Amino acid sequence: MKFLCNWLNENSSQKGMNIKCTELNKNEISIYNKQLTEKINNGAVAILRVNQLTEHYCLLTKLDDEYAYIFDPYYLNITYYDNDEDVEIIKDRPFEFNRKVKNSRIEEGENKDFSLVRGENSEIIIIEKY
Repeated sequence: MKFLCNWLNENSSQKGMNIKCTELNKNEISIYNKQLTEKINNGAVAILRVNQLTEHYCLLTKLDDEYAYIFDPYYLNITYYDNDEDVEIIKDRPFEFNRKVKNSRIEEGENKDFSLVRGENSEIIIIEKY
């Protein structure tokens, strides 16, 4: 992720992308991080490293006080999370998000689906237009 972030920052203007990337420090990684919240609310997106059977990346596109709205590239049956009160599969917003996850789940320290990976492998990068 560090390589991707650096490459975007060094090459985006040359490629006509007009974006910049910010990597959060390991001790700042939280769905409640003020910088993350402000940037997401101003139209940025973030790539999160989360748990989902194994470590996995997904795209955070929207955030409110209770939920994170995520685009997860992994296809699952619409009923996959029926017995999980913290995660919902969304089918009618394909250009915005396809998962709705409680913020408390993302912050959970256990290896549950969509909880942030903790420790040395913990990562969040923010991508925004400039």
